[in-house]
Amino acid sequence: MYASNSNLYREPIPISSQFAEVLESDIQDYVENLRQLDTPEIAEGLQSSRNRMLSENIIQQSQTVQGLGSMVAVDGGNNVLNIGLGTQCFVVSVLYSLRQNYDVRISMERLAFEEEEATALMYGVRNAMEVRDIYDANERESFCIVDNSWVSLLENVNRVLVNYRRNNSDDDQQSLLKFLQPMLSRNGHFIGILQNSRNIAISKGGVSRFYCNQYGSNSLNLLDKVFLLGVLQAGEYTKPIPLSESGLGKLNVHTDSIFESQNAIKEIYNATFTSTGDVNCIGSSVCLMQ
Repeated sequence: MYASNSNLYREPIPISSQFAEVLESDIQDYVENLRQLDTPEIAEGLQSSRNRMLSENIIQQSQTVQGLGSMVAVDGGNNVLNIGLGTQCFVVSVLYSLRQNYDVRISMERLAFEEEEATALMYGVRNAMEVRDIYDANERESFCIVDNSWVSLLENVNRVLVNYRRNNSDDDQQSLLKFLQPMLSRNGHFIGILQNSRNIAISKGGVSRFYCNQYGSNSLNLLDKVFLLGVLQAGEYTKPIPLSESGLGKLNVHTDSIFESQNAIKEIYNATFTSTGDVNCIGSSVCLMQ
């Protein structure tokens, strides 16, 4: 594992050409869609969507909050490396902030799995690393922004546990176990980050897709995650929707014995709330910050 610090002469992290190509393509698509926001046809369509969302109270105005300072953020990346025998995976997690003298942490793991279809195992490692960084941030001053959705996180955990038990390789199971145990233990990282209301998961794709399908028009040929960027104005957010009312139904939690915090997590995911001040409840919303 590689952990960065304030040393200006630290060695750079190696990134495979495969990983770089995927990243470059995603950035190009995103930038191209941002440019389309300024075209007259797209702007007219977005204004029409905005008007409908305002009339139905989907768009709400946040109160001015002073003194939050710079937020903390956690993000990760992964890729399968086609090098040598077996399946080698590259996983990275980054904890960072624009605060002065903030100690940015970059963690990297390079793992070799005997299982040919190692994608689910790789995502399990990535999720565990990101959850650990969110937990370690223990944000109390502002917010910790997570580039993921809580639903996706739980679904990935369930999926990796299925593959963990199906895997016949003892070495693969042991490699994964050291990441799963700290995340899924009774007082582990997963339940810990859910109980800190300052941890905000931003599902750019999921929430944007939901509203783009409902309020967008066929003429808006935009990436889902760009849609709300064109609709919302600074300080606005979409009306929070409890996951239990999102149409997803009851969210299942894997019952594997390694998932010691499963009951507490299931209760949080399937809770309802009456106001945004409720605790131990997860809702879906997107906010455009000032």
